[in-house]
Amino acid sequence: MDRRPINKVKNLDFKRIHSVMKFLDWKWATDETDDEGNTLLKVPDEFDIIQTAIRLVAEAFERKESISTAGFHVYYYPEEDDVDISFVLTTTKVY
Repeated sequence: MDRRPINKVKNLDFKRIHSVMKFLDWKWATDETDDEGNTLLKVPDEFDIIQTAIRLVAEAFERKESISTAGFHVYYYPEEDDVDISFVLTTTKVY
């Protein structure tokens, strides 16, 4: 088993990320639907946040590219075959 994804996320403050997501009411889509078939949204729990971070890092290593979704940004560095992960609330692009 490749332990790199777990090692990369172990220094993230998941309690703090979860706290911010609760405060902002930042919801993710779930696998559940309501009576009308609409996808339900909810603030993820800490376990879901951790699992998503690990999955994204593993995916970045496998695809050998950067990935950004759900507030997480996983930057892939091909020269080192390595990644960095961060949780981002806002970004600005300057051209």
